[in-house]
Amino acid sequence: MTNISYKRLIIGLASCGILLVGALSAPGSRATAAPVKAPALPVVIQGQVLATHSTSISVRTPAQRPSCAPGQMCPTYIVTGVTFTVDIAHAVYESPLGRSISDKPAVGLHIIVVGASTGAHALRAVVVERVATPAPSATGTPQALTT
Repeated sequence: MTNISYKRLIIGLASCGILLVGALSAPGSRATAAPVKAPALPVVIQGQVLATHSTSISVRTPAQRPSCAPGQMCPTYIVTGVTFTVDIAHAVYESPLGRSISDKPAVGLHIIVVGASTGAHALRAVVVERVATPAPSATGTPQALTT
């Protein structure tokens, strides 16, 4: 491959979001570039709103119970949920159907939060979505999702 082909390959990979570490130079050269730090992956949590503040909310994830096969002895422990402090100052709020809404989360709502970690058990929310709950019908069977 020629040097021009390498440049096209680098531009193509960069446009796809692939980070390259090192520099291409003439064959036999040992020049290198400083490593590039990859961006942090988004964090997704699901839980219930415990408290609301002016620009943040407290969200507790559900407790986890070990799965147990029928007829087997089950362990009697529960891993309690973790409480996260979520900064919602610049978040987008969505209904369960993905529509944008203006209502901030209230205490007791079940939500999904997508954001970036800002420390131990702390997130900066990008999207806060309500979890769908089935609406009861006259026969007692769920019909449509409420928003």
